[in-house]
Amino acid sequence: MKNWFYLASQYIRFYKTRSVLLLTCLSIITCLPVGLRTLISHYQNELENRAQSTPLILGIRGHRFDLTMSALYFRTSLERSTTMEELEKLNKTGLVKTYPMFVRQTSNHIPIVGTTIDYFDFRDLKPSSGTLPMLLGDAVLGARAAERLGLDAGSHIISDQTNLYNLASQYPLKMNVVGVLQANGTADDDAIFTDLKTTWTIEGLAHGHDDLAKKEQQQNILSRDENNLVANANLTPHIEITPENIASFHFHGNESDLPLTSVICVPKNLKSATIIKARYKLSKTAQLLSPESVISELLLLVFKVELLLHSSFLLVGAATAALLGLIVMLSIRLRKDEFNMLHAIGCSRKTVAGIITVEWIVIATVSLLVSTAIIMLVLYAAPNIGRLM
Repeated sequence: MKNWFYLASQYIRFYKTRSVLLLTCLSIITCLPVGLRTLISHYQNELENRAQSTPLILGIRGHRFDLTMSALYFRTSLERSTTMEELEKLNKTGLVKTYPMFVRQTSNHIPIVGTTIDYFDFRDLKPSSGTLPMLLGDAVLGARAAERLGLDAGSHIISDQTNLYNLASQYPLKMNVVGVLQANGTADDDAIFTDLKTTWTIEGLAHGHDDLAKKEQQQNILSRDENNLVANANLTPHIEITPENIASFHFHGNESDLPLTSVICVPKNLKSATIIKARYKLSKTAQLLSPESVISELLLLVFKVELLLHSSFLLVGAATAALLGLIVMLSIRLRKDEFNMLHAIGCSRKTVAGIITVEWIVIATVSLLVSTAIIMLVLYAAPNIGRLM
């Protein structure tokens, strides 16, 4: 047996190119289905855990997948939104505890999540440095967002310009980073959190500027009456909120009309959940979703795609096995002179067959180890892969 391993290892070393090609083919065939299954299982658990921790989501009636992904993973593609008026109605029922959210703006392509201070308790988010956002213009970074930006408490971030070609659009807002959150392995690590008023300010629904009543601002007054002063386009709004100008920031319009992309709802008990679901089932403007049900539906679609991929892998695997069989047969024929020489020096047929078997066992074992290493690497990099998707 020892001689079999020696001769087999020498043959593999001598024919390096052939051995590496066989090793690569076997590793790929093993990696693809197992690696795909590992990744899908990882994301399935992540999606289910996030959904199970979020009982209900309220939002504008429309596509349930978009609303769920906006509330759970801060996707900023959700253009339509509900309003503060809907939130007030929900709070008056006394059936649920609510966590409103407004997610539409970004900074360095990282979503800016406007919410209330209660959200941090709900998600068990605590600062590793600094504090939570307390004032207008304050921002706290998720762990991976802070790492990506290379920032810490005491620095600043600027919201992304929404329209580079519209000179009348809202200016980007410079915000104070007051803290960085502890990593918790969820989508919260990849976000920037502020209060709702800050995100509304970035949206252009609020602004601050110098006092028009001051003498040096008189040239910027377009018209006036007993109650109001109307400024012209020369009045430049503040692009940074400071202790000196924070009092000048104000909203125009009715507060009940201010937008919310979603509201996380936590019913007090099963009875409250049943009642609130029944009420919103008949609503023509809003919808109340169970994230767990929506994610389960989404995963069913993923499983269908996975089944199709596994079917294709089986066909590819069968074709590869047939090809490997052909390679073995051709290899034996090409090595006929070598085997005749082994027989001539006294090797039995059993020894020759043992050498061939050991060669393939060594190649298959090494390919399995390589595949395992690749799968472990993919699993380790799964969170980073997910952020690229």
